[in-house]
Amino acid sequence: MSTLKNPLIIVNTFCIKLNALGVGNKLKEKRGNKMSYVVIALLSLLSEYFLGVWLFHIPMYWPAIIWHGVITAVSFCAFSAIWEGIKNNGYGYDWKSTYIGAAVIAALLIVGFFVDASNWPIVNASAYRNLGDVTVSNKSIDAVSQKNIRLLPKASAAQIGKQAIGKGNIGSRYELDEDHYDVQMVNGTIYWVAPLEFRGFLTWNSTGGISPGYVMVNAEDKFAAPKLVEGKKMRYTWGAWFSSNYLRYMYLAKGYRNVGLTEPTFEVDDNGKPYYVISLTRPTLGFNGPKLLGAAILDPETGEVKRYSVDKLPKWVDRAFPEEMAKIYTNNWGKYVSGWWNSIVGIDVQEISSVEVDDGEEEHREFQDVFLVHNKENDDPVWVTGMTSPSKKDTSLTGYMAINSRNGKMTYYPAKTGSLGNESAVIKSVDSDKVVSIQKTYRASQPIFYNIYGVESWVVPVLSKNNIVEMVAIVYANDTRQVAVGETKQEALENYKDLLSEIKATGIVPTDAKDTKKIAGKIIRITDATINGSTRFYLLIDSDQTKLFEVSSRNTEILGSQVGDRVQITYDDTSEDRVAVKSFDDLELNLTKSQPQREYEQQVQQQKTKSMDELKKQQEELQKQINDTKKQMDELQ
Repeated sequence: MSTLKNPLIIVNTFCIKLNALGVGNKLKEKRGNKMSYVVIALLSLLSEYFLGVWLFHIPMYWPAIIWHGVITAVSFCAFSAIWEGIKNNGYGYDWKSTYIGAAVIAALLIVGFFVDASNWPIVNASAYRNLGDVTVSNKSIDAVSQKNIRLLPKASAAQIGKQAIGKGNIGSRYELDEDHYDVQMVNGTIYWVAPLEFRGFLTWNSTGGISPGYVMVNAEDKFAAPKLVEGKKMRYTWGAWFSSNYLRYMYLAKGYRNVGLTEPTFEVDDNGKPYYVISLTRPTLGFNGPKLLGAAILDPETGEVKRYSVDKLPKWVDRAFPEEMAKIYTNNWGKYVSGWWNSIVGIDVQEISSVEVDDGEEEHREFQDVFLVHNKENDDPVWVTGMTSPSKKDTSLTGYMAINSRNGKMTYYPAKTGSLGNESAVIKSVDSDKVVSIQKTYRASQPIFYNIYGVESWVVPVLSKNNIVEMVAIVYANDTRQVAVGETKQEALENYKDLLSEIKATGIVPTDAKDTKKIAGKIIRITDATINGSTRFYLLIDSDQTKLFEVSSRNTEILGSQVGDRVQITYDDTSEDRVAVKSFDDLELNLTKSQPQREYEQQVQQQKTKSMDELKKQQEELQKQINDTKKQMDELQ
């Protein structure tokens, strides 16, 4: 990480070095040129170190400090020599200092050019492309457990988190920074977690530099109350001052100077103990091409640091491979997958798709979208991002990349059927949906890509103007015009299942279904709920009291069911404690079907029988062709 990437650091560094020139010129009058150049060089090196490490909280990769410091120190000494020659020439001095300074500058430019050019993509396109080891898969991303579908975006979590510190005096001393919320799975549930930060230097000083805890916001359930976890004594945090700042502490006290300290994340283990997980990286192409070495885990209470290789990370760690590296690797692979020249002319070039959102503050904010997805409780999380062509008019995906957030393993899934809609197309589709658009202040938020019911899908939280999740939309990725909306996640999933049936998507099965089960038993509890005009009944059956069975009011028999009735139901066996019933039969009821209904069912059955007969005939013909081909091959032999 280089100070040269931050404009403020560039300006401040330049000012200090100009002062160094002034000090050096003063010394020339008393000590001569040699001493002045030494002072200029030393002050240049110190400014690089001081501004990078202390003033701006950016602990630099140590070789980068040496390299930039030496280059800038020699450059300023050379400029000082040039200025000396120009200034004193009118007093009879020769141009020797000017010539020497100019020669040094020219040499630096030549050396810098060749050092930098050796890492240009035109020379190392394959190295940039192969930063990540990409596997191309013709399957789909792993199916998600319905429970672990994330609903709350970061902005909503930050809004809800404020409620946790609104009472008492904790809010007068500490605050929650939206940028420091990290999404993670804790004990099988996805949370947004953020540490309590100090409200400035005076608060830090008056509290003894101790942060008492953190806030957890349930990312799966918009109705869940935020949790304030107190009783901690976190000394080494982002908001701490001087040597207690966690990165500065790692850099100065723990000696992590020869590796890059990248994207620290605040994570808690399954026992609720907080840690900072800091990715350790090292450049492989000059100061570019970062590689993941592992992670350092800092205990913010004790200051203890443990370093882990990628394959030895504790199971509770969700992210060791940084988000920024996920973007770098994906963009480099997409850009240089067919070589440098093709990247210039635009042949077979892909890049991370950009998404434009209205976050309530900036009307049009466009950024490259990489989001963390937890497919199932025991699976590693993955960074997922869509890939598209460089054309700004393109609203489809050529495929999508999934990167294991613990070890960085990359898998590319090309779009199989037609094309997949990208994030911008999804957002526009949800915003224009008749259920959403009727609420003038509602807007679609960040879409997240999942495999739901066996098909690629986008889950989109619909927010009010104060960043509260009001609805949930699920979009069929192969046709973004197909949108299912519900006020709750369960309602949206049920509506999406109906939508998939209507558009006749093949191979639709519940996400983590093992098989279809049929059970019979007595109703021991029944209740109903009407949401947005749709009524559903919830049953508890004596033969399986581990699940709550959900039956739509479209099934007429459920309208007459009551406690004690013996029923028979079929459902897809999943790990969920609430499952949707595929068929429901109240054995206590014997409803007589109308003549039109019987005729319709008879037609459906005839059509099914006809289809099965045709399929059987096709299979027989195919088998006959196989036998004939086999017979011909035997004759040829």
